[in-house]
Amino acid sequence: MYQGFHRYFHWLKQLGWVETTGHEEKSAVQEVMPDYPEAPPKIYYRLTEKGIEAPDFQWSNPQLTLYPERGLDYFREKRRQRKYIQKRPTKRRSRTSEAT
Repeated sequence: MYQGFHRYFHWLKQLGWVETTGHEEKSAVQEVMPDYPEAPPKIYYRLTEKGIEAPDFQWSNPQLTLYPERGLDYFREKRRQRKYIQKRPTKRRSRTSEAT
């Protein structure tokens, strides 16, 4: 989950839709582990004008916005090639008839 967000946010930065505010704070790692001062700080971001004006369909697929030459079919094919984990069939309980 984190990796997906990290990639998504990276595309937003490449598009120029977000920018740093210049405000930084100690990260949780720095607060809990004072021996680790080189841990990256919290960096705050804000939307840019360009990001505010971007339409919803571009926000839903920033990768297509960055690489329009690939086209939507390219991304559909890539999704089709993914190996998703298949759920195992669940065991069925046998019904017992209650005799009174």
